[in-house]
Amino acid sequence: MKTFLFCMLGLSIAACTPKKASNNQDELAMLVGTYTNGTSKGIYTFRFNQETGVATPLDSIELANPSYLTPSEDGKLVYAVSEMNDSTASLNTLSFDKETGSMRLLNTELTLGGDPCYVATNGSKVVTANYSGGNMSVFSLRKDGTATPIDTLFEGTATGPDTIRQNTPHIHCAVFSPDGKYIFATDFSSDRILRFVLHPNAATPHPSMETTDIEADSGPRHLTFSPDGKYAYLITELSGK
Repeated sequence: MKTFLFCMLGLSIAACTPKKASNNQDELAMLVGTYTNGTSKGIYTFRFNQETGVATPLDSIELANPSYLTPSEDGKLVYAVSEMNDSTASLNTLSFDKETGSMRLLNTELTLGGDPCYVATNGSKVVTANYSGGNMSVFSLRKDGTATPIDTLFEGTATGPDTIRQNTPHIHCAVFSPDGKYIFATDFSSDRILRFVLHPNAATPHPSMETTDIEADSGPRHLTFSPDGKYAYLITELSGK
C-alpha cells in the first residue's frame, strides 16, 4: 500500500506534530516525501500556514522514492529511505534548514533489504523496516549525524495463514520505545511484534526472546506509543483493526 509522509516542523522547534513557533506563530516548515516513478523529483519542502492552509514551495531535492522520512530531534537532519525493490534500496541522510527549507544530501548507505518503507531514529541509531526484504536494518550515527554502513540485519518470518500476502517475510515498521530501552518491529507475515533490547554499550541491539502474538491473519503494519509510554497502538492491514 503506497503512502506519502508529510512532516511538519515548527520554525523555531523540531517536531513532527504541529506546534506554534515564537517568531511566526502560524507557520511551519513542511517536508513531503514522494514516489518518483512519475514526475516527482523526490523530497519537497514548503512553508505551511496553519491559519490559511496555504503551502508555499521552498525547495526540492532529487532522490529515488523517498517515500518515508523522519527528522532528527533538533530538526537539522532528515533521514529518508529510498524505497527501491533492488540492490539500490538505501537510507539517506540530509541536512535541513527549517528557516529556508533548503536540503543537502550528506550521505547514502545501503539497507541490504528491498523496499525500505519506514525509518526511525533515537539520535544514536537509525533503523529501517524493509518490506519486501523482510528484515530490519540497523545503522549507527557518527558525531555529525550521518549514518555509518549498516551494522546488522534482523530477519522476519512468514508463518501467517494468508498464502498471498504472508507468503514471504515483511517487516513494515520499526520504532524506538519512549524510554529508549527497546526497538519494536511489526512482523507482518507472522502476525507478531518483535522486541529488541538496546544495550547502551553494545554496537547493535540484541534480539530478546520476547514477541507479542497478534490475531492470525491480521498483518500488523504500524505501531505508535502514547506520550507517557504506557500504551502502544497498532493498526493491522489485513484485518483492518
